[in-house]
Amino acid sequence: MTHVVVIGAGIVGAALADRLVRSGATVTVIDSGRPGGGTSRTSFAWLNSNGKTPRHYHDLSVRGLREWARLGAEFRQPSWYRPSGNIRIAVTDEQRTALAERLGHLRDWDYPAEELTARQLADLEPALRPPADAQMAHFPAEGFVHGEAAAGALLDRARSGGARLILDAGDVALEASGAEVGSVRLPDGSGVQGDVYVCSAGWRTPDLLTPLGVPVPLVPAGAPGSEAPCLMVRADGPSPISRVVHTSTIVNMRPGPAGGLVLESGEVNSLVDLSTAEADLDRLGGEVVDRARRLVPGFSPSEIRRDVCVRPLPVDGHPVVGWLPELRNAYLAVTHSGITLAPVLAELIDADIRQGAEDLGPYRPGRFAGSDGALSA
Repeated sequence: MTHVVVIGAGIVGAALADRLVRSGATVTVIDSGRPGGGTSRTSFAWLNSNGKTPRHYHDLSVRGLREWARLGAEFRQPSWYRPSGNIRIAVTDEQRTALAERLGHLRDWDYPAEELTARQLADLEPALRPPADAQMAHFPAEGFVHGEAAAGALLDRARSGGARLILDAGDVALEASGAEVGSVRLPDGSGVQGDVYVCSAGWRTPDLLTPLGVPVPLVPAGAPGSEAPCLMVRADGPSPISRVVHTSTIVNMRPGPAGGLVLESGEVNSLVDLSTAEADLDRLGGEVVDRARRLVPGFSPSEIRRDVCVRPLPVDGHPVVGWLPELRNAYLAVTHSGITLAPVLAELIDADIRQGAEDLGPYRPGRFAGSDGALSA
C-alpha cells in the first residue's frame, strides 16, 4: 500500500487526501497551520470556467464544477458548497463588448450563459442597483465555496478513513538525498517518511522546493507590485445578495460564511502587495465597502475585516501538476484555480500516482524545463 505524504492542508491538499484514502492509500497530511487556514480561507473562492482558455483548461474547470456537484451530494448539500450562479455586470463600452464576446464563445462551448434584462436581474437579485446603461449576464452553473469549511470537512472525512493529520506543525522542510526525497522534517527534528511526497502548499511551495534546487514557476509573492497578493474584505451583517456578482471596475461580491459579503476589487488589488502598510490596508478596505454600497445601497455592515490573500499564480496562468523531473518521488500540485479544480485534480492525481493519467499532459512541470532540465520561470 502506497504511503503518500501530502504537504499542505488547503483545499487542494484536503481534496487529495480525501480521494487518496478512499482509493486505499496510506495518507499523512502535514500543514504549518490549520486546515484551509491560508488562501483557501481568504480567497474569493469562485467556482467557474468563465473566460478560461485554451479549451483544455476550460474543459478541466467544467469537470471541476461537476466534481463539486458530486461532493455536494455526498456531503448532503452542505452550507459550504453554494452552486448559486454568477452575475456579471458590464458598465463601460469596453466591458460591454468583452461581455458580448464572452457570451458568444461560451455558448459555442455549450457553457450555460445568458443575457439578462434589468427586470430579470431584479427578479434574481432585488437589492442590486447597477448603472442604468449596464449590460448583465447570468452564468447559472457557477457559484462559490467557503474554502476553510470545505477543507475541514474533506480532511475530517479523510481522517475518519485513516489519514494521519499533522496540523499547526510550524515550518517544515523536505530532506532529499540525490534525486529522491527521504522525509519531511518537522520543527522538533523528527521526520515523516513516505513513498510519495505531494507538494500542495500553494504560494508557499517555493519554500519547500527552492532549497532543494527546484525553482517553482510562480509569480513571486513578495516582489513589490506583485499580482499574487490581493485585498479581501469581509463585511459582516445580513447578506443583500445570494449569488456571486462581478463588476470589473467597481467591486466583486458574494455572500459570506455567516452572512454579510466577501468583497474584492481589481482596481484596489493593484494597489496592494505584501509591503502595504496596515493603515493603507484599512483605508483601502473601507474603499472596497464603499464600492459595494454603490451596487447595494443601504448595505451597512456591523463589522469590516480585511485580509491580504496571497494567490499561487503560475507564470503561464495554468495549473502545474505532475512528477517533478528532479525528484523522482516528489509530486507538485499548484494552481491559481484551486477552489474550482481541487476535486478534479484530486481524482487525476490519485490516478496518476497509481497508474499514470494522460489528462494531465498540458499541466506537467516539465513544460517549464530549460536546457538543464530544471523548472524555470
